[in-house]
Amino acid sequence: MESNSPYSTQFLSSPIQHDMSTKNQMKMYKTEEKNHMAPKDVPNSFNGAEAVLGDAYEQLLLFKKMVDVYRELEEDQTGVATLEKILDQMGQHITINIPNELDKLSL
Repeated sequence: MESNSPYSTQFLSSPIQHDMSTKNQMKMYKTEEKNHMAPKDVPNSFNGAEAVLGDAYEQLLLFKKMVDVYRELEEDQTGVATLEKILDQMGQHITINIPNELDKLSL
């Protein structure tokens, strides 16, 4: 009676296989990796990201119009210019930088 236990002290009837090829192991690990990957579908809570960014940009433009009206009333333009610069940077982040980063994440 043959035992397949690694702790068996009996003689094996089959010879030891010295095949050192990892081809079969690599196939096994690749299929396991595919089975453990996250699904390609984005969760429902993230599907509205573009709409949220669009709404944020609309609100930013509305705020920028308010600043334009205030600029006409204000004598000291340095504060208004600083605020406009910040708003322009925010607009660039909303329209260019954030969508680029989302594309990198494949979202």
